[in-house]
Amino acid sequence: EDAFGNVSPGWSGRVVVRCHQGHARGATKGTPAVEVRLVDGKGSCEFESDVAETVRFSVDVLESGLHTASILACTFTHDEPVCALLDLGDAPSKHHPTGTPLQVAVKVVDRYANVCETYSGSFALELSEGARVAGGAAPTFIVEGGRGVLPVISTQAGPITLALGGDSVLHNTARHSSPFEKLLEKLPRERKLRVNATIHVRAMTATRLRLGATGPTGKAQSDLVEGGEGGSGSPGPLHIVAGEVMTVQVEALDAFDNVVVHSDDIHVTLEVEAFPQVDEQLSLAGGAPQQRVTTHALVLKKGETSKAVLVEVAGEHRLRLSEPSDRSVDVMATARVLVAPAKAVSLDLSNIPE
Repeated sequence: EDAFGNVSPGWSGRVVVRCHQGHARGATKGTPAVEVRLVDGKGSCEFESDVAETVRFSVDVLESGLHTASILACTFTHDEPVCALLDLGDAPSKHHPTGTPLQVAVKVVDRYANVCETYSGSFALELSEGARVAGGAAPTFIVEGGRGVLPVISTQAGPITLALGGDSVLHNTARHSSPFEKLLEKLPRERKLRVNATIHVRAMTATRLRLGATGPTGKAQSDLVEGGEGGSGSPGPLHIVAGEVMTVQVEALDAFDNVVVHSDDIHVTLEVEAFPQVDEQLSLAGGAPQQRVTTHALVLKKGETSKAVLVEVAGEHRLRLSEPSDRSVDVMATARVLVAPAKAVSLDLSNIPE
């Protein structure tokens, strides 16, 4: 052009068109710079890109000192929508805490994984057992501008799966079509976009210790609710025989009763208080065992521990925990064990008045 913006038909020469700040490449050689020959002041070249974005072009003249300060901005828009994909962003795959909403996004993309910002619609989200949408909302993405978000929550530790239904493949394409296959080839490079996903939810913080006991036959007694054995839903005591070994289990639980296997070691004291069953009418009663408390030091590793305790005294035994190394952990759990006398091995006479 001349100084007034008019095309100069008599000028011929070579220029280089360069792409700046974008992914556009020359359609022939695939480079960001394309040499163009101008004849009678005109010439052309082609650039292509698989990324929806705005790029900038500049011109360098190779054979003349013409002024080339102008910059051309060009916008590549998305192609036709192919399907919806889950976008977990920077969400961790193994360490999401229980009870905390996970923001799960969906994006409607073209065959190059560009977001189709003109698309609006809805898609169903399939959740595995234990997972739900926070607030009790329906598991359906409402998509505006090619994007939608749902907060997914789970109070159960373990893996949960997220998947889009069959409606995620749009009506104008099919799973065996070339655009869809091209998109699947690109997905490994687009790590955040997935057809489906598995999130590993785990208990993060221990809030209480659960106390339980089992006898040699495997019969169990777990911790009692506040108010003792008569409370609503409280289990009955464990019944064993004197001379048997009971196994005491202690578990670190989060607020949703999941075992916190990733917690730090927790030190705690197990107290076993015995209330002997004594017949005061027996002549040997004076030498019978008295009420006493025995203690055992326990260490919970990976959220749990167990202790074998030999029980020799018939009567009632009450189990409780105390002195946890983590003072924020509730240790109010208790358990009861009723110990019956073992097989008789001796005789004694009752005190009969003359």
